[in-house]
Amino acid sequence: MEEELDIVGTVFKTVKAVDEDPVGNDNSKISYFFKINNVNVDETPKFRIDETTGELRTKVALDREETDNYELVIVARDHGTPVAFETLRFLNVVVKDIDDNKPKFPELLDKNLPGEYVIKFTVNEEQAPGQYVGRVQAVDPDSGRFGRVFYYITSGNQESWFSIDKTQGTIYTKQKLDREERDQYVLTVKASNNPDCL
Repeated sequence: MEEELDIVGTVFKTVKAVDEDPVGNDNSKISYFFKINNVNVDETPKFRIDETTGELRTKVALDREETDNYELVIVARDHGTPVAFETLRFLNVVVKDIDDNKPKFPELLDKNLPGEYVIKFTVNEEQAPGQYVGRVQAVDPDSGRFGRVFYYITSGNQESWFSIDKTQGTIYTKQKLDREERDQYVLTVKASNNPDCL
């Protein structure tokens, strides 16, 4: 099931057991529960089970970044007298990821620039193009393709002094730099989940 979807209270699975006692006999009726601490209950903090139908519902929106799977113990119990029998089955509910997080750079280093992550690199002048400058790195707690981060220089590079590896965040020079001509460059780098942002 996908995380964060608006399915709270709707059925996401139905469990069913079969009793070989004759139909119509109380012994053949089955009730469904969760087993928690050796006690049969009809709900957990996150899930609810219908005692009669075996329908499973969520009680809250699930967040994969909080918990990516839930192990439930399902009980099917008959109404036998004088002894009721029950059987247990394990159900693993896997929470699928959605793209519900944006990539973020580490904690802000410059409190005077809200929303900006400031990092400084030093590079030698008069080096051939292709010199390594440094690497920026953002994180995205989503998994798989939703957690991939791509990097783009969005400003400060009008004359194409630099290039960035969009999958690694590694910055290189594209031209020979001369300190006497210019001693500082200010680049803005954007982190995005979109591989075709620019």
